[in-house]
Amino acid sequence: PDPVVAKPVGKEAGENETTDAYFSESPPAVPHLMEALLPITRDSNQYLDCHEEREHIGKEVAKGDATPMPTSHYTDLRQARNVVTDKVIGARFNCDQCHTPMTDAKPLVVNTYR
Repeated sequence: PDPVVAKPVGKEAGENETTDAYFSESPPAVPHLMEALLPITRDSNQYLDCHEEREHIGKEVAKGDATPMPTSHYTDLRQARNVVTDKVIGARFNCDQCHTPMTDAKPLVVNTYR
């Protein structure tokens, strides 16, 4: 059978409500459209323009403001677990390898995880 095509449900950045992560330490879904921000490359990453705000980590974010990337994105978990750097670690610059956009996709199975 042909698969059902999921459509993005996001609006422009800052216009959608964010959702909670599915479980602790899971990457949250992207609450805005992504197409205009792609492709993400080492030389062109528009997400960093909004979300690379170390000074706001751990602080409450006003509605419509970008959520800052967590400390883990500034930490090389392979080489130096206890060192927080001033720049996003190279393995973390490609946001859509972990974060996916919100869509209208229906769950394939019921999720009862808590």
